[in-house]
Amino acid sequence: MTARNEEAATSLGGSKREYEFYAFISYKRGEDDEKWAKKLQRRLESYRIPVADLFEKLPDAGRAIPKRIKVFRDKTDLGSHYNLRQGLSSSLESSRYLIAICSPRSAASPYVDDEVRYFVEAGRGGNIVPFVIGGAAVSSYPPSLPPDTEAVTLSGTEEEAFIGLLARMLRVGYAELYQTHLRATRRRAARMLSAVAAVLTLTAGLALWAVSAERRATKERVESEALVDFLTFDLIREASDYIPTQARASITDKVREHYERWEPREPRAIYARAANLAQRGGVIAGHDPRGALELELQSLALLEQLHRDAPDNENYFGLYADVLMLTGTLHEGMGEPEAAAKRYSESLNAAQAFSEAFPGSLRGREQLAASLHSLASFAVSRNMFEEASDYYSECADVWEEMSRLWPKQTRAWNYRMKLGSLFSSYGLFELKRNNYSEALGYKQTAVEIYENFYNKDPNNRMIRLFYAYELNVATFILAQLRQEETAGLLFSRGEALWRGLVAEDPLPVYVQGLADMLTHGALIRIEQGHGDQGRDAEELLNEAEELVGSALKSQPDNDAFLSLKSLIGEYRGRMPGGRQNK
Repeated sequence: MTARNEEAATSLGGSKREYEFYAFISYKRGEDDEKWAKKLQRRLESYRIPVADLFEKLPDAGRAIPKRIKVFRDKTDLGSHYNLRQGLSSSLESSRYLIAICSPRSAASPYVDDEVRYFVEAGRGGNIVPFVIGGAAVSSYPPSLPPDTEAVTLSGTEEEAFIGLLARMLRVGYAELYQTHLRATRRRAARMLSAVAAVLTLTAGLALWAVSAERRATKERVESEALVDFLTFDLIREASDYIPTQARASITDKVREHYERWEPREPRAIYARAANLAQRGGVIAGHDPRGALELELQSLALLEQLHRDAPDNENYFGLYADVLMLTGTLHEGMGEPEAAAKRYSESLNAAQAFSEAFPGSLRGREQLAASLHSLASFAVSRNMFEEASDYYSECADVWEEMSRLWPKQTRAWNYRMKLGSLFSSYGLFELKRNNYSEALGYKQTAVEIYENFYNKDPNNRMIRLFYAYELNVATFILAQLRQEETAGLLFSRGEALWRGLVAEDPLPVYVQGLADMLTHGALIRIEQGHGDQGRDAEELLNEAEELVGSALKSQPDNDAFLSLKSLIGEYRGRMPGGRQNK
């Protein structure tokens, strides 16, 4: 050892000798203590210390700071030929530092205390670094550890604690080490991003090559998908310590862009592409129905190709019927009833073919029920009551068959939600025919189904929305049937749900729901002929009118809010004195 190295070794707290290990980790086996021991060993041994940065920051330090740290932990470094205690003593002697994992459990461990005492009695107490993972610092110390020994704690982030541990062992200031750590991290991230950009360019070339090489399309596709999987999952996971979240998201987006440029050729890839288009269409349907329709039509074209090439695939059947039904819904929402009717009928035909091709498939029956339900709802909206009644009857028969053949599956969450939707739709059908008593029966069943879901998961926004909507309609029906007391109870529940939804996100659909419920509350009070807890019918109508008026400023042609405005005027006319809408 040179004089310079000896001086460096001494300045780092050891005698003039080489050490096999830079640190010995002392811990209580089991639970969090062992987990932290493993984590620290893995992190310390994999961490590249920014040596050049530290010398630039501290040019006069003259310390022999290693680029890598070798750590001793008994489960990874004691071979089977060792005498256990002899091996531990030798490893303690061969370790520059002792990292003591401190917790109430380790404080009671005689083995941890022996290892701490070994360093203390050897006059190397200054090279003990307590790493406190639980309990107050001093109370978690082993008995032999001097109480004034400065500890590294988890008071901040794990990253900050790790840098603090390193700073103690390297004998440099925490702030200096943390700054050099950040600077080195940014450089590594920049290098990684450059490498990713190069690999992405290679990916694009591979994709184009795969398209042009017809005879080797399958092989190239598999290789390209493997590369995409590596970029999207393995590389992102490995880079998570030093590439920011937004940068990792950008990498994933770029990979997806390249993937979407490939022309899908295998049935598996075509189906994945069709499913992706259908899913994206469903996501944007609320704010861009035309764009959503275009995506659904692209998905249909791919699925029709698959239907020709692989007509017996159950997945394709189900997705095909789903997409047809969604295109019908989009056409209906955009005021194109003829196109909607055509797509709904095609969806029913596809579902029937699905069910016939796979008579043992629950999904086939589910798809058939969904298509019949859509056609029934569409018929109700067009006042085609006879056709609606036939579709509802067929839908009920399919549900009865599913419940009989697959009783366990149809009691699952998603099937109960669909059944609630069916009862809700049937209730609206009877309501539109002015059959209030029949409508109330169906709506009360829907309310019970969604109330059960709400009680189990009160923070689920979709469930709250469905439950609030059913409470709206049931409240209205009860008010019409002059069952004001029950209607008042449902009104209170529904009003609270709608106010909560509007407070979280004032979407038009939530504002409409609240205004609608307030008008129903006014109707109850008009039928009762008196106010309720200081809020009379006029007060409720005034609030509903304010909500509707504000919404119409930005959506003057919204039919739902225009209908509500008219209804508010009607209810004002039914109040004492016949006051009209403002």
